[in-house]
Amino acid sequence: MKPDPFYVKSVRSPVTNICTYTRKAVSIGEFRDALLNYFTENKTDTRPYSFTEDDLNAIRSLRDNKYATSAWNFNIRT
Repeated sequence: MKPDPFYVKSVRSPVTNICTYTRKAVSIGEFRDALLNYFTENKTDTRPYSFTEDDLNAIRSLRDNKYATSAWNFNIRT
């Protein structure tokens, strides 16, 4: 059976655990804060962004109308 061109073949790549590379155990919050500090201290054009209500409405709409559908999740063509 020939593969359907609609599908994209997965690319296998190694997965690792972040704690393998840290000197001590860190919580998710500590890790997030370390990333934020790195980018804000080392990249001058990086700054936090807060979603506006319009942004959130657009995100919810996209979620509901595209990503939460059976067609999207089960790869059903319409």
